[in-house]
Amino acid sequence: MSSATVAPPTEETSFEQRLFLKSPLGTAATSAILFVVVVGSYILLALLVRVSLFDSSARIFHIAPYAWAALVMSLLMVTVLGMQRYTRLKEKVDEAAFLAVAPGMTSATSILRPAAPARMLLANILGAIAGVGLAYLTVPSTFPEHYPALFVWNVAVTMFLGALFARGVLMTAQGGRAFTHMIEHDLQIDLLHVDRLAVIGRHSARNALIWFTVAAIVCLFFIGNGVDRMTVSILAVCAGMGLWIFLRPMEHVHRRIRAVKGAELDRIRNEIGNARHDAVRDASAATRLQGLLAYEARIQSVHEWPFDQSTLMRVTAYILIPAIPWFGEAFVSDMIQRLAH
Repeated sequence: MSSATVAPPTEETSFEQRLFLKSPLGTAATSAILFVVVVGSYILLALLVRVSLFDSSARIFHIAPYAWAALVMSLLMVTVLGMQRYTRLKEKVDEAAFLAVAPGMTSATSILRPAAPARMLLANILGAIAGVGLAYLTVPSTFPEHYPALFVWNVAVTMFLGALFARGVLMTAQGGRAFTHMIEHDLQIDLLHVDRLAVIGRHSARNALIWFTVAAIVCLFFIGNGVDRMTVSILAVCAGMGLWIFLRPMEHVHRRIRAVKGAELDRIRNEIGNARHDAVRDASAATRLQGLLAYEARIQSVHEWPFDQSTLMRVTAYILIPAIPWFGEAFVSDMIQRLAH
């Protein structure tokens, strides 16, 4: 059976993705409701066991550190789920564009094809075990004994986050291999329609957006420390990783475009050389020479990177996303000081 006739994979049927599938409210609204439900469950448990969510010694809105950590973890969990759904929907929209540049395979669906159930199960188990360890590191040592309900909540959330992370690593690795195979073996370079390759830039930009968004939420754990060397280092690493995720597949396509472009220019220039010798005694050869020179200029001007200006502007804006927590903290702190006076 040829790759072109392979049936596309079915919609992902994990429990959390079924919530988005059945929700009539859209991805953003469903994510917001999930966030309210998860955070609300923590607040309800805290009220039931009489644990204060506020601490006058805390720097962030006077929220207790353990409550702030629960808030950030809830936001991280819901954001990951929402970004997964957002990416899947956008890839489906771009599926026809993928097939136009790589007709030999169902490119978009192959990139998003679920991993084998056994590998997904292993990723879930390993991620959940890591989540249990993270819970013991992030929850106050008195919680397991004095507030077991809140501790169980933290363990459940960190286990789920760990499973999401492990599954994300597995799916990213598998999707990356499929994407690289498509670029190296199935991608068709048409120098007169190189703008069609912008779909690859959009795909990579979405991957970069996921990294920048998750990194920004993780940075919320550290905003109480102010802007210091550690903060600058975290921002630099986030920006570097996001750019690497965006540019790595771009470089593969860039090399292929340059190779095809170079071969076409060599062919045209050989024909120009032949037509130049014939143009002295043949009027039709002179006319053909002018056409070849115009075609050479057209090929020479072909853009060698598979993204358009709008994609580049979006990625440039994405770089600023991890800095938002610190700007937000500075703005809110200034407003609180002004109101206090």
